[in-house]
Amino acid sequence: MPECVGGSISVEPYHSEESFKKERDHIFRKCWLNVCRTRDVPEPDSYFVRDLAMIGTSILVMRGEDGVIRAFHNVCAHRLNKVVWNESGACPKKGIQCTFHGWRYKSDGKLAGAPDRAEFPNFDASANGLTPIDCETWNGFVFINLDPQHEVGLREYLGEFGDILEEYPFEKLVPMSSYRIEIEANWKVVLDAFSEGYHVPFTHGPTLPDFIDTSLYHMHQIGLFERHHYGSTPANPDSLYSNSALPYLPLDPKVEEARPEMERIMSAFSRSNPAPEFHPDRLPEGVNPTKTKRFGFDLWTCFPNVVAIVSSRLMTHHFWPISPTRTVLESKIYAPDVAGIRDYLFHQFRNIVIREAVREDVKNPEETQRVLDSGARSHMLLSRQEALIQHFAWVRSKYVDSASEGNPTPGTDLLKSVAA
Repeated sequence: MPECVGGSISVEPYHSEESFKKERDHIFRKCWLNVCRTRDVPEPDSYFVRDLAMIGTSILVMRGEDGVIRAFHNVCAHRLNKVVWNESGACPKKGIQCTFHGWRYKSDGKLAGAPDRAEFPNFDASANGLTPIDCETWNGFVFINLDPQHEVGLREYLGEFGDILEEYPFEKLVPMSSYRIEIEANWKVVLDAFSEGYHVPFTHGPTLPDFIDTSLYHMHQIGLFERHHYGSTPANPDSLYSNSALPYLPLDPKVEEARPEMERIMSAFSRSNPAPEFHPDRLPEGVNPTKTKRFGFDLWTCFPNVVAIVSSRLMTHHFWPISPTRTVLESKIYAPDVAGIRDYLFHQFRNIVIREAVREDVKNPEETQRVLDSGARSHMLLSRQEALIQHFAWVRSKYVDSASEGNPTPGTDLLKSVAA
């Protein structure tokens, strides 16, 4: 692993068609991918569909009558039509039915029926169910691996990410709000924008004015591992936006229109009804490793395409590639239930701010992509504050370049580390 102390990285992987194909074949077809939550298939016979545009396939996740969650290629064994076209639902007792010729499948993937079966010579029903995909769950997250020959199971793949966050109460948090945005930029350009705090005073200054308590936004601590990494970020504990002990609530559009007045009310309300003192040791296990009171959140990246913002609540960002210069960003907020009017007011207000911050985060990548495509520069510079981007580039290169002949030291062609 390189010493991530700043330097430069090549821009070629951020716009090249060849690099995109390598990522498709050696990352997204080889790595464990989080496709949904267990709550997306809550009951026996429920299903969830995840289309993977980059790979040109559709994944069908179903909970069988036995309660087991399984994943399949969403493809009929007959003429390879897509079986389920909607995003979620329940498998009927007779089975889900292909709209083309009426073949039906049970929620465990087995063939339930095929019209005029006698017309198929030597027909073997047991060999014509849905095509299975390796599927495992961890802490309420459903992962799949499209490589039938993958060498490591999910838990080993998660490594330190799974170890450190093993006791975090993911399954106790409920979804509060979500966003889906299609961005005209490479998936790594978008992901990088969520992987450092250097931009915060400049991109989010007007939106989060008192959240930033230093002229530059340095992380308290970073952890770099074989595949994944984290950075623990600071915050002003006296800010309206930064009480990490409080959860979110769903966004009320009417409240957003009244943000200036809401901000005035919240400021006055906070002065007369101060929040309880923030105690770092009351956060879930694995969060805020330095136990500082100036804690904002831990920024985790689970390779390849998930960023999790973790504190007493959770926000996940999934970066789904469509093409070398198009990405779908899916963001979801999870939180425990709230108690009392103070929490309600606080989180209605804070959700407004979070949504505005996400909008600000997705503006820069599209302009960045245009410059990358112009060929004006061959490399981009990284500071020590952008070590997570440097580490991600190294991990990506390890997967992509180790599969290419003639590159015995994965990552060295992409990373140019400089001395501290």
